[in-house]
Amino acid sequence: MGTGIFSAFILSFDSNKIKRYPTPAMSAITGYPVMADRTIREEEYYWIWQGRTGLSLYHPASEQISFASDFPNDTGKYHIIKCIEKCRIQPGIWAASGNACVVHLQHESMKMKCIQEIRIPDARQIRVLHEDDQGNLWIGTENAIYQYSISDGNMRRIHKDTGAINGIAISPDKAIYYITETLEFSCLPPDGQVHSIHKGENYSSIIISPDNKIWTATLEGNVYSYHPQLQTLAKEDNACNANGDAVKSMTVDNLGHLWILADQYVKEYNPKNHSFRILYNSDRFIQVDYFLSIGKIENGTICLGGIGAFCLATPSPELDQSPNDIKPVISSIKTDGNRRIMGIDTQLIELAPDNVNIELSFSTLEHLHAGQISYAYRLKGWDTNWNYLPPGINTAYFTKLPKGNYTLEIKATDIHGCWAQPVSCLQIHRLPAWYETWWAYTLGIISIILVMTGSLKLYFNRLHKKQKEQMEEQLTQMKFRFFTNISHELRTPLTLIITPLSSLLTDIQDSKLKQQLSSIYRNAQELLQLVNQLLDFRKLEVHGEKLQLMNGEIYEFVSSTCEVFGAYATNKQIEYSILLPRQGVHMYFDRDKVHRILYNLLNNAFKFTPPGGSITVSADTITQDGTQYICIRIEDTGKGIESEALSHIFDRYYQIDASENRQATAGSGIGLHIVKEYVSLHHGFIEVDSKRYKGSEFRIYLPTHLTDERLSPREERESKEAVSSNNRRTILLVEDNEEFRRFMYQQLSQEYQVWEASNGEEAETIANEKEVDIVVSDVMMPGIDGFELCHRLKQNVKTSHLFIILLTARTGDESILEGYKSGADCYLTKPFNMEILDNRIHHLLALQQKRKQIFLTEIEVNTEDLTTSKVDEEFLKKAVAFVEKNLDNNDYSVELFSDDMCMSRMNLYRKLQSITGQKPTEFIRSIRLKKAARLLTDTDLSIVEISEKVGFATPSYFSKCFKEMFGVLPTQYHK
Repeated sequence: MGTGIFSAFILSFDSNKIKRYPTPAMSAITGYPVMADRTIREEEYYWIWQGRTGLSLYHPASEQISFASDFPNDTGKYHIIKCIEKCRIQPGIWAASGNACVVHLQHESMKMKCIQEIRIPDARQIRVLHEDDQGNLWIGTENAIYQYSISDGNMRRIHKDTGAINGIAISPDKAIYYITETLEFSCLPPDGQVHSIHKGENYSSIIISPDNKIWTATLEGNVYSYHPQLQTLAKEDNACNANGDAVKSMTVDNLGHLWILADQYVKEYNPKNHSFRILYNSDRFIQVDYFLSIGKIENGTICLGGIGAFCLATPSPELDQSPNDIKPVISSIKTDGNRRIMGIDTQLIELAPDNVNIELSFSTLEHLHAGQISYAYRLKGWDTNWNYLPPGINTAYFTKLPKGNYTLEIKATDIHGCWAQPVSCLQIHRLPAWYETWWAYTLGIISIILVMTGSLKLYFNRLHKKQKEQMEEQLTQMKFRFFTNISHELRTPLTLIITPLSSLLTDIQDSKLKQQLSSIYRNAQELLQLVNQLLDFRKLEVHGEKLQLMNGEIYEFVSSTCEVFGAYATNKQIEYSILLPRQGVHMYFDRDKVHRILYNLLNNAFKFTPPGGSITVSADTITQDGTQYICIRIEDTGKGIESEALSHIFDRYYQIDASENRQATAGSGIGLHIVKEYVSLHHGFIEVDSKRYKGSEFRIYLPTHLTDERLSPREERESKEAVSSNNRRTILLVEDNEEFRRFMYQQLSQEYQVWEASNGEEAETIANEKEVDIVVSDVMMPGIDGFELCHRLKQNVKTSHLFIILLTARTGDESILEGYKSGADCYLTKPFNMEILDNRIHHLLALQQKRKQIFLTEIEVNTEDLTTSKVDEEFLKKAVAFVEKNLDNNDYSVELFSDDMCMSRMNLYRKLQSITGQKPTEFIRSIRLKKAARLLTDTDLSIVEISEKVGFATPSYFSKCFKEMFGVLPTQYHK
């Protein structure tokens, strides 16, 4: 090492000699640099095989080169492949040809000649050639191993079905070790019993070292050693390529060192002490693009073939020496970006509390080969395992070390990778931060105790408050349950009072007594409303109330609800007006809850309006903040409400102070609260204006945009709605309001075939001309209303079988009774739940189907069980009678039958199909067969006699029809 004023430098030399042969003659002839895929030296000549030109012979001294193709009558007629091997007992080389033969080649000066040709039977490709010390040439093919005796020329196949052979090695005990393309490393001992040693990797090379161990390498970068005596396989970690580079080939030198070849470097490895050195393709003595081949020549030198040159490398005896006393030292320390150089004798360093990131650098002072030295370290007091660093890395990093004392231990390798015994130690003392001192810990513990005490106190205070609230809530719930139970108990006696009173009021003619009973009836109804109101309040308190939205005409509903107060207004001598727009509005709302809202507000209005006053109900459509509302106004000229009380009248249990005899009209304080809650459930709001002694005005705002998913047009159902319209049941929809009729059509047409009519006359015509199963009709219509339509259809023998469902906004008991008197099968009040209507339709159709099934299965025809009206009953009796009258007349046809029934064939067909599910011909045959069944069980007549009595032309046809209907032959039925 020398130093100068301005620089420092190191002088060195490489004691391991490497000789490079760039082969310029090859470049001059081919125009490409040499690519030594396989190189064999024979005295002063080199046999070189490369992919572009095949086999060539090179003489470095004279820079002469010749190719096998230069001698077309000799070596040129063979397609020499990469597989060549040095002859040990004779001059020349063994070379494999592409036509599955082996040739023995020699040369005279630069002329090649073929000495011998060996044909391999049953082989297509030769992959491996290996000559042992006993004068045998071992040949590995695509699926077998052959042994050729050089002395006597005897060829025999040693083993077959091996898979493609990648390498062969013969041990001194004559065991054959081989590797295959099928990822297998196997052994064939002299006894011939093959056993697999290892599987699962791509084996690329196999050799035997002087200590008789078998070594294999893989394309995964691993190197394994196999001990034949112990039969153990071990992975040599120091020999493996740490970065996973594929091992292309291996050889062993005279010192017992393994030479392990990769693309860009070759590793010389001493298995005894695990030391190694690495030669890179970019080293100044080598200078090749890639390594391609490796092999040992006769003097023990290693020949390295590559792109651009081949080189001869001398094995390194230094790998056999024990490492010197190498003791690493700390060269520098870097804390939070600040580096300082350490002295060689530094034994202790102190770290400030704010030193978070620590970087320690160490060195063996071997600067020339610093990149070949590896280090390992461990920090006692922090970890117990050694941390091994890659070669050339000499830095350890520590982050956020806790306070305390640590010992850093460092060891290093020599330049050949052997670990030295001496270990360097460095004491590290990390000073505590203020929060790591004893007084900080004490302060922290005291703070934690105070926080825990405060938290516990806060917790118990909240727990006490929560328990108190729970007790109050339980008490409130007990009150609610008590009043709810009482309310339920009151509903039964109230019902027993109201129901008989309703009957008495209908029958009593004495006006004075009727007036008294009417007063009792009205007050009982009001008491029932109060009981229901209390139950509603209970539901609101437990959040059990939900909207049951239905589509209906809101003005019609408001009108029908408010009309019931007309008689009450007359009795109290109050002017009562209902002013609603003529143009209806269909929207979704909860019928029951809107009814309760109107009832409560009107009840309060009548309660506080004196005789001679007035009450007006009006409504219109308004838009506020982009939302359309229906505004319902209830105005009265009653006593009014004080301005101070207006903000509290919707509060629960709030009652206006009793004064001026208001005790007589004081309520429970929950009616207006329920009103506000029901309006809020509709996403609406309520306003009130009032002046003392002038009256009040309540305004209810209900949004028109509410929707219910249950009422939206339904998707096609899986099976029953997939059938064609010809097979669907038919509904006649009668509604004078076009918008509501369109809505109903959308709902019903998803499942049924729907006929539409806008009035009663049109509906009656359609019912007489079309096949209809059910009529769904409004009640209030111009001309023929729903009641009259129902009456006409039920009295007409052509349509009396139709099921009729009436829809109306009239909710009074008188209207419901009138509907059922007119013959309706079902009566629903608007607005109604579409699911309920759908269910009623399904139920009526199922009932119809059940009656048809009864007719088909029962022997006796009971007309009362099969019909729903007197008209249909008389029709069916008449039809059965005419058929039974003509039982023995086999010419009794449908035409005669329709003439007897005084009906057209089409009307007769529709009528019988609706009641019995059978066509007229089927109906006649069915009555005949039912009579035959009775004769079979009640008489001893023969089958022939019975068939004649019931009008069948032949007994065989009678038996066939009988079996189709009853499932057995007449003879079997008789038994």
